[in-house]
Amino acid sequence: MSYPLCNVGDVMFVARPWRSNDQIAYHHAGIVMEIDEANQPTCIIDFDPTFDGKQGSIFNAIQGSSSGKPRMLVGEELARVFNPDSCFVAHKASTDPQEVELILARINVALDKVHTYHLVTYNCQHFATEMQTGRGMFLDI
Repeated sequence: MSYPLCNVGDVMFVARPWRSNDQIAYHHAGIVMEIDEANQPTCIIDFDPTFDGKQGSIFNAIQGSSSGKPRMLVGEELARVFNPDSCFVAHKASTDPQEVELILARINVALDKVHTYHLVTYNCQHFATEMQTGRGMFLDI
C-alpha cells in the first residue's frame, strides 16, 4: 500500500463513496505539506468541516455551508482519509524552492484561520488549489 509519488504542494485527490456502501464516488482534495525520502506524503492538509467520518460530506454539504479550520492529517488519520489505494495527484506543484516556500507560507497562514465551506463556491478543491496557486479553483480532471 503506497501513495503515488508526489512533491510538497501537489494537490492530491482521493475517491470517496457518497455512503459507505456506494460505488458512486466523488473526489476529495488536499494539499501535500510534507513528504518522505521516497516522495510519499507524510502530511496532507485538507478542508472539510462537514465530514463526519461515517458518511461522505457531500450529503452534509448540500444542506448549506459550514465553517471550520483545515485539518493536518498524519499517520493513521492520513491513511484513513486519503486511502493510498484510491489516491492520485490531480495537480502538480512547481518544484522551484521559492514557489514551495510560498505554498508552505499560505498553508501555515490558513491553518489558523476559520474558512467557510460551501459545496459549490469554496470546497476542498478550492482550498487545496488556493494553497497551491494563490487562487481557489475547481479542477477539471
